[in-house]
Amino acid sequence: MPPPVLPSASMSPVLAAGLLRGRLAAGALASVLGHTLAVSLALAACGPSAVATVTPDPGTAVPSGAPLATAATATPAASPLVTEAPPTGLDATPFGSPAPPVQIDDALADLLPATVDGIAVERSTETESAALTSPTLGADADGFAAVQVATPDLADLAIASIVHLKASTDADAFFADWRPGFDDAVCAPAGGVSTTEVRTIGERSVDTTLCVEGARVYHVRLDGGRVLLSVLDVGTKGFGQGLIEGLGD
Repeated sequence: MPPPVLPSASMSPVLAAGLLRGRLAAGALASVLGHTLAVSLALAACGPSAVATVTPDPGTAVPSGAPLATAATATPAASPLVTEAPPTGLDATPFGSPAPPVQIDDALADLLPATVDGIAVERSTETESAALTSPTLGADADGFAAVQVATPDLADLAIASIVHLKASTDADAFFADWRPGFDDAVCAPAGGVSTTEVRTIGERSVDTTLCVEGARVYHVRLDGGRVLLSVLDVGTKGFGQGLIEGLGD
């Protein structure tokens, strides 16, 4: 994989702004997934006998439809990966004003299967809420949806984010910055990014990132790159691959 394209003085202002927005939007969304990944890793390390259900911190987003579980003797759950507040006001975009919020698009969620290995695929409302509050995503995307599939103990889970880019957005430039921002944030609680490769899943070419401690991130580009699917996959059941194998056109 080539290194991410970075904004530079010689780059057009529109392209440089798009790259910056892609990195910010990906990192903010991935921070929601990062907390879930940290919980899942704690479960895998401690084993099912040590699991207890706890009340999540009000400021921490977790997947809908699945309880937050952690070890009974564990330290408090890790805070979201993005430690700095997202930019607001004049700092929200390089053009000096916040982008309009992206729209939640049910048709994007319908591209994914209804079940994986007999487990229902549900909407990830926390991830969608993160997209709605992003100060940058709406500048480049006009549609977003997120779904998840998980075992009750969260030891195996997949969370998929689907982005539809505006016709005015440079799809290649956006993805060039979206992918490293998303991967870095999601893999942070799993030891960081280990390797990147291209896999074939369901006859599709899938950009794949492996985290040091075993979590996987899949990226699929559809409709000439205008639809972007990014999937966090944790555990041994391969729910993320199942989502991609059942993906509609």
